[in-house]
Amino acid sequence: MKKFDTLVNQVSIEAPETLFFNQNQLFCSQNKCSFVRDGLPLFRDEHHHLSEYGSDQLFKIFIEWATINAPEMVATESLRMK
Repeated sequence: MKKFDTLVNQVSIEAPETLFFNQNQLFCSQNKCSFVRDGLPLFRDEHHHLSEYGSDQLFKIFIEWATINAPEMVATESLRMK
């Protein structure tokens, strides 16, 4: 995640209006990373294609992020997860 943070910092200096969604939060928290959550795989194959469960989890994280950072993206109530 350090490489992503470095990229975010560099781009933010030149284009401070740029928004970033860090999908790595699905896989890593603190200093621990895993491709399994709640006993279920987040990927369906070795090519890093998300499993149905992983996709659903990432969607939930993205909607939370977008609601705060880009609410116009989720203005339709049907997209919001409760």
